[in-house]
Amino acid sequence: MSNQLYRREAFVVIPVANGYIVHNTAKDFKAGHTHLKSFSVARNLIELCLNKKMPKTRNHYLIDSLARITDSPDYKRQLLELLETRRRKGPKPACHKRAG
Repeated sequence: MSNQLYRREAFVVIPVANGYIVHNTAKDFKAGHTHLKSFSVARNLIELCLNKKMPKTRNHYLIDSLARITDSPDYKRQLLELLETRRRKGPKPACHKRAG
């Protein structure tokens, strides 16, 4: 792929008009890619995926993106379970500072 911006193992980051695409070249493009707005987030997802680490983010889109680009069935299952848990819990309550 000649227009790739970054490559690490089977993962490539491709710049597009509105951000970046991360594609796991070991998977079919349709099933193994995600769209992101930030290059640093793209690289971070690749690192998480390669090391099979669970993300600290509560962002459902990013967790779903990791599940799409991984080729590990166990890691994908863990990510989908995390996503379901986060959906059930709902948004994190806002912290209110007390005046004083």
